[in-house]
Amino acid sequence: MRIQATTVTLSLALALPALAQAQMPPERRPDGVREAPAGEFHPGMPGRVSVVAPVTMREGPPPPRHEMRTPPPSDQHIWIEGHWAARNNRQEWLGGHWALPPGPGYGWEPARWDRDGDHYAFREGHWRTMAVPAPTVIYQPAPPPPQPVYVQAPPPAPIVEVRPDVPFPGAVWIPGYWTWHGAQHFWVAGQWSAPHGNHAWEAERWNHEKRGWRMAPGRWR
Repeated sequence: MRIQATTVTLSLALALPALAQAQMPPERRPDGVREAPAGEFHPGMPGRVSVVAPVTMREGPPPPRHEMRTPPPSDQHIWIEGHWAARNNRQEWLGGHWALPPGPGYGWEPARWDRDGDHYAFREGHWRTMAVPAPTVIYQPAPPPPQPVYVQAPPPAPIVEVRPDVPFPGAVWIPGYWTWHGAQHFWVAGQWSAPHGNHAWEAERWNHEKRGWRMAPGRWR
């Protein structure tokens, strides 16, 4: 009995720090910077967003560049660290900057490079929802801007996502998409939604027009 009690005590001691860390809100550093929550979500875990499939390259990224953070424009902005990204079979530096989440309840999943044998695997940084899918919650996209926004940079190729397990019967998959925020394109990860009656989801798409690239928001139709 004494051994069992010691085992239980040790298990709780190991589990409590991880549980406390998972429940902690995003940290605010002494200089006022609010750190984006990190950690990868995996398929099969209830309520988790899709996992962004990696892009494999033979060479790893160069050392990160030193950047100076500017003051945050608002308490809602999240700092996105500058990093090397895989773009068109080459490595491209994406500068750090402040960005607003695409909607309420989103957190930023930082990009990362992993060594995979004699190759390197790059996983794109992306916005992901923090909410657990519920059979009564219907996904609603953010309202479109009052005026059309045209950008000259075409969006990267769509990212292959691994869908999590279907959380409940009738769940509708909302695919991930590229969105534009001031200086570059960002990936918004896909998620599950409750069905919206007889409506079907029409995914976001980018159209090339005379004035540049314009995103047509997703919608229920």
